[in-house]
Amino acid sequence: MNIITGKHDLLVQSKDQQTAEEHVRSFFAKNELVRYDTIHIDGSAVINATKPHFFNKLEIGIQKNRQAIEDLVAELQTEGAADPKTWSSLQQGYSTKILHTVVHLLDGFFGVDSVLYNLVENSHQISEPLYSTIKKEPETYWLVPITGTTGSGNPDRVQALRPFGRN
Repeated sequence: MNIITGKHDLLVQSKDQQTAEEHVRSFFAKNELVRYDTIHIDGSAVINATKPHFFNKLEIGIQKNRQAIEDLVAELQTEGAADPKTWSSLQQGYSTKILHTVVHLLDGFFGVDSVLYNLVENSHQISEPLYSTIKKEPETYWLVPITGTTGSGNPDRVQALRPFGRN
């Protein structure tokens, strides 16, 4: 059996850390795209926006999301599928899975490749208005890091984490 691990930081607006963690657990319990068998939150690693390193951690997560997109686009180029004019004729397979992942990172769907996810705006980015609000009201914003694990006999990480055929 393969153990598959995903690590994500989630931005949450909440009155306190406990409620922030509950919000994250609720998000994963209801998420239709990614299903982990277990979600671990290390409470000592949760960061409130009042902490000096909060914004640095936020920026690192945004950069990692952008880097993931750049890496996937480079992979599309390697596969000869980077030109949008060719997408209507792409055969379903590796290239379309890469393209699908890129679009999810751009359109705000949480996925296995999400590094930082903004639950406030359902996005992989932080809008300028939200950024300003966080600076004005830092006590109500939290970065909650999670480690999700799934045991699966299937070495394909995506197939193991996406609940196909689930009611």
